[in-house]
Amino acid sequence: MIDEIAGRGAKGVVLGRTVIGHFVDQTDRPEFSLFDTTALHVERAVEYSLNGVH
Repeated sequence: MIDEIAGRGAKGVVLGRTVIGHFVDQTDRPEFSLFDTTALHVERAVEYSLNGVH
């Protein structure tokens, strides 16, 4: 599926389900931006917990 949307000109894809990150990793596609929403949410939650809201 990533190959198909990349072929249509997409520059990246949002990995919007928790299990997708188990099958696709940025190292698999270094030239294509992958945004793992689970990882992004965890990073932000840790930042918030340690530093509060900015």
